[in-house]
Amino acid sequence: MTGANPLEIPAYDTSGEAPDALYVDQARVPCALAPTEIIALLARSELEAAPTVMIRPGLALIGGRPVVAASTDRPADFGAKVAAKMVNYSEVDPKRIYFFGLVPFDPTSQKTQISLPAFSITLEGVSASVCTIGTTLQRAQELMVSIQRLLGSAVSLGGDPAPLGAPRVAAVLPALAFTEDDSAWLEKARSAIELIRSGRFEKLVLSRRSLMELSEPLARSESLLRLTRYYPGALSFSFRHLLGATPELLIRREGESLESHPLAGTASSGDEAALLASVKDNHEHRVVVSHIESRLAPLVERVEVASAPSITSFGDICHLGTQIKGFLPPSQKPTSLELLLAIHPTPAVAGVPQREAVVEIQSLEDEPRHYYAGAIGYENLAGDGEWHLVIRTVAIGDRNVEFQAGVGIVAESDPMGELAEVQSKLTSMLPIVIA
Repeated sequence: MTGANPLEIPAYDTSGEAPDALYVDQARVPCALAPTEIIALLARSELEAAPTVMIRPGLALIGGRPVVAASTDRPADFGAKVAAKMVNYSEVDPKRIYFFGLVPFDPTSQKTQISLPAFSITLEGVSASVCTIGTTLQRAQELMVSIQRLLGSAVSLGGDPAPLGAPRVAAVLPALAFTEDDSAWLEKARSAIELIRSGRFEKLVLSRRSLMELSEPLARSESLLRLTRYYPGALSFSFRHLLGATPELLIRREGESLESHPLAGTASSGDEAALLASVKDNHEHRVVVSHIESRLAPLVERVEVASAPSITSFGDICHLGTQIKGFLPPSQKPTSLELLLAIHPTPAVAGVPQREAVVEIQSLEDEPRHYYAGAIGYENLAGDGEWHLVIRTVAIGDRNVEFQAGVGIVAESDPMGELAEVQSKLTSMLPIVIA
């Protein structure tokens, strides 16, 4: 079964005239509301029915529709360009002006989608930092008043419910329709293993697509709430027609510090000891860590890599993960996007060698990946930000959703084992659409 890949997100319409001038208003507002309560309020107020949302431990960021949007092959230039249009930029805090981005799997062949929202709300304890942007100062101020009234008019009902245990949804897997049958996918896995054993590659990542028909449109806010409860340690997000919970941090920059937490090597929960001892999974993981370390080294004063991987859990599955930290020089600091583009796509989703693996993957797989295995995140106008891998994510249509998951293949791989792993990853995504 094949079909158009909804992960190919339409480019932003940039046919209209870009604003010549932008004005910014900023304020801190008392707010004890949970993120999902704010999302519901925005929808009822008609301020924003489908906001961009990013939620993880220590972060809740909500953004409105774009005041400036771009489909670009030079995403690292976006922040400086919009800052240059801000008339009162010298009077505001650039660390509280955010833009969102979606970087494709292969940024050399597809454009990045970036948007500067008309408003952003960042929850900080019992207050919210609000930033509004308009083509006139009056418009920015009027939008600020509307959001202050909205946040001040509501009483929290107790916040988001407590986290839940891992969902048990494996029995629902047959509801998925795969774009190719098991035998066809296994043949591709065998081909990948042969390429690796021949010496052309050290690792290749092979993905699988599946589709699910829905009886009614998906309630995004309810799905987002489920994700934050089932996977509280992940970044749960909603951006355009993508919705997901990704466990993998590609890069985070805060001032002169950076952090990355790559994941590679997978097992079912309960098999953590076997995963830590697995030769195949440690090999798969090691090539990812080495890639990131080598790509970051020329950009930082020093890189610190944990001496051994540890376990990161995600619902019914677990991964090997390694903490990587870096320290930037006080001057000439690369932005978070520049750091991302230096390492992406990593061998966690592509392979080794990188460029040759990207080409081979697009030959092996039945559809271009588009934004699956890309990067989702935000950056502020001071260059700080964070970017996460687009995995455990669905693309939403009117009455259908598309799932995609991948597995890392190395010389020690077994095709049937890789098939079982990709199925378990697809299963872990079902709470996005199934209550």
